[in-house]
Amino acid sequence: MKNKKLILAAGLAAVPFIAGYSQAQQENMYKDILFSDEVKQQAVEDKAKNSAAQLLDRQPAALTVDIEQPERRSAEIEKAKEAYGQAPFGLVWGANKSETEALGITLTPTELKDYVSAYEVQNLPNALGGFDKVIAVFGMDNRLWRVLAYGNAIEDTTPNAAKIMKVYDKYYNLLAQKYGNAQQNYTGTGTLQNNMKLQQELVNGTADVYATFEGNDIGAALAVNVEGNNKFYLVIDYRNLKILKENELKELQAL
Repeated sequence: MKNKKLILAAGLAAVPFIAGYSQAQQENMYKDILFSDEVKQQAVEDKAKNSAAQLLDRQPAALTVDIEQPERRSAEIEKAKEAYGQAPFGLVWGANKSETEALGITLTPTELKDYVSAYEVQNLPNALGGFDKVIAVFGMDNRLWRVLAYGNAIEDTTPNAAKIMKVYDKYYNLLAQKYGNAQQNYTGTGTLQNNMKLQQELVNGTADVYATFEGNDIGAALAVNVEGNNKFYLVIDYRNLKILKENELKELQAL
C-alpha cells in the first residue's frame, strides 16, 4: 500500500500562478496541496475497474450522427490542440471526454476528492515507461485540464536514497528542459545532495522532495513518494494554466 504522503497528486493549484503571491506563499501552497491525505488514498485504488456500466449507459445515436460524429470530433480535437496545446502522453488539453475517447483512449471513472470528472486512463497514444497509472481530470466544464502520472515502485535501501533520486533527477532535468522555471524544494536535515539520512527521513515523513516547473501555459510538479518502508515512487502532476485562468475568470464574472 502507498501509505505515506502522496506529494504530488494535487500538484499545482491555480492560485500560485496568479500575480501577487510571494515565493514563500507559493511554496506553502504547493506543499499544502501536494501532501494531501485525501489524494493519497486515490493513488492506491485498483486500476482494473469495470467500465461496462458506463458503456451501457450511452444512448445509441442516429445513423447520420454516427457518420458525422468522427469528423466533428476530429475537428474539435484539432481546435482544442490549437487553442491549448498537446498534453502529455498523447492527450489533448481542452478536449472533452468524448473527444478524448475518440482517440482510442479508455477512460474509467475514478474518485479524486474535490475534483470532478476524474478518470483513470488506459491505451494512451504515447505511454511513458516506468509509470503505471495515469489520471485525467476534465472538471465541471468537461475540458481536460489536469493529468497525473504515478510511477512504478522502486525498492531502495541505500542511506541516501540513491536509486529513487537517480530516477527523480532524470525527470527533473527533462521537465526543466521542457517547461523551465525549475524550483527545487527540500525539507529535511542537511542538504538534498549526498544526504546519508535521506532514505530514513523520507520513510519517517520528516523529509519531502519535490520540484515545480512552469512554461508555455503549463505548470508541472514532480515529487518522491513513499510506499511501505523501503519502496519509493514518483508522481508528476501537469496542469494547463490557461484553462485554469479561463475558469477563474468565469467564476469572477459570475460573482
